[in-house]
Amino acid sequence: MESVRITSLSLEYFRGIRKGKVEDLSQVNVFVGPNNSGKSSILFAVYLFSGLLGRGWKRFPSYTQYNVQDFGENVHTVIFNQDGNAVGMVPYEISRYFFYKYDASYPLQIQIEMDSGNYKFILRKEERAKSIRATPKSVSLFFSQTRMIFAIEDPQKPEEIFYEVLLQKNLDKVLYHLLQKVFHLPVEYLTYTPNQILLLKLTDRSIRFEDLGDGAKRTMRMLFTAAAAAKGALLLEEPENHQHPRSLQESIRALLTAAKDLDIQIFATTHSRECLVAFHEEAKRQGLEARFFYTRLHENDELEVISVTPEGLDAFEEMGLDLRYYGSQD
Repeated sequence: MESVRITSLSLEYFRGIRKGKVEDLSQVNVFVGPNNSGKSSILFAVYLFSGLLGRGWKRFPSYTQYNVQDFGENVHTVIFNQDGNAVGMVPYEISRYFFYKYDASYPLQIQIEMDSGNYKFILRKEERAKSIRATPKSVSLFFSQTRMIFAIEDPQKPEEIFYEVLLQKNLDKVLYHLLQKVFHLPVEYLTYTPNQILLLKLTDRSIRFEDLGDGAKRTMRMLFTAAAAAKGALLLEEPENHQHPRSLQESIRALLTAAKDLDIQIFATTHSRECLVAFHEEAKRQGLEARFFYTRLHENDELEVISVTPEGLDAFEEMGLDLRYYGSQD
């Protein structure tokens, strides 16, 4: 089946963003910028869209579960393709968290352009569409495979859900090598006990997964989730959390190895220069196309996104500049 990619993303009345667009998306996409500048909203928009077009709702952390607005029977989520034909429609109640300034009277819109076609998600009062056209299988697969790792709270434990997938995709060897090299754990294999406790079997003893440090657990969870995102997108909020710079470099190397082997499109946000540099260096080393984006939200809540090529990022580094502070003198 052919590979598909998201090439651009447009938002209207989504969370704190009145209007914005991200263009020139690549296989590896890293977003930097101040707090409250729209980085996480971009990831949330892709994830929300994936739950609808991928034919399967995704779970969000508890902090997104604000009161649900009752719209009545005539409100549906409607997805249109570039020809204006409805390709998806679900009677739906959605958390106010995703609406502009928590006001559900604004028509929330997400438009995603892909190399195989364009799709728009609109939540507003709509008449039922008379006909629903099928979404291409490659597009449905991409969104059904899309996964997200949240910065603050994992709504579910990836190691419990994707353990079998990790083994099927042969990513367990990558994981063992990473644990040996970075965390000095001579892991031979993973196994579950009869009472469903995940163990790391070392050469001389066993360790419970839950007894690992936060950095090792987060790295393992990223790879568990990557295994389940084959031919989809992996959305990462602040992968540097709980990571030493050295372990972060190795973690991103393993993550991009998985992205290359499993045909995954990466979207990541970061506040860390080490993380930004690691993505840049590893993407270049592995021959993956990458883009870097600086985001900022203007006073009128319009999102501005500045796209930087790897060559542009090199130029920033050569001049002693830091992309994270781009535009801070305005």
